[in-house]
Amino acid sequence: MAIEFDSDKKAAIAARKKLFAWAAKDKQLISGMHLPFPGVGHVRAEGKGFAWVPVEYSPLPGSK
Repeated sequence: MAIEFDSDKKAAIAARKKLFAWAAKDKQLISGMHLPFPGVGHVRAEGKGFAWVPVEYSPLPGSK
């Protein structure tokens, strides 16, 4: 994946693949600004790519 303002699209794609592979392998907790609520989750290797897996969210027991 590359976007318009990546100055080196091939390097950007390689860097993202490396980061996603590390996050998936080590089950890193990720948070992001442009993701559906709660914006926190994990990346999972899926086929030739990756999938976003949001954390399960629910109110704390006894909270209103």
